[in-house]
Amino acid sequence: MLLWEDAMSKSYYKCRIHYILGREYQKEGITDKALKHFQTVITSTAWCSDDDLVNSRIGIGLIYASLGLFEAAIDEYLIALRIDPNSASVLNDLGNAFDNKGVSDTAISYYQKAISLNPNYADAHYNIGVALERKGSLDEAVEHYKIALEIKPAFTSARSKLNAVYENNREYYARRQKLPPRAATY
Repeated sequence: MLLWEDAMSKSYYKCRIHYILGREYQKEGITDKALKHFQTVITSTAWCSDDDLVNSRIGIGLIYASLGLFEAAIDEYLIALRIDPNSASVLNDLGNAFDNKGVSDTAISYYQKAISLNPNYADAHYNIGVALERKGSLDEAVEHYKIALEIKPAFTSARSKLNAVYENNREYYARRQKLPPRAATY
């Protein structure tokens, strides 16, 4: 990070440097410094690229969400979505924020939009699977977990959720799939 801080000191108005520093501080869990750099980007809109603005809004939203400030996170994501209405990542993050607020139907709607823009977005398939499972739509959840695993075979969270659905609903899936109860796992 020292290299990036040195670069920033030589060209303070470079949005990309502030975005990268914000992202790196965020990864390290240093949220106050991350927010400072992301906010520098979003207040410098005259010379920042749309990518840097969107990514900084996402970064701020992720920090707010990690602090349980879901309304503030949603506000950031909606601003990012106005800048880039075709961002599957922003739509997925919006879905996560609404899901964390307990508004599953809205979350599912955003996940569906993310998937429509990027059908190979494994995280969105996983996230919609979690929301659908919570609503009791097990068959749909299973389908999305399977798709996530087809896209990203090493997706351990998706594999764990899929196996848990089968394990917790063994008799249902055994009857539906006409499999012996022990064979109803992925």
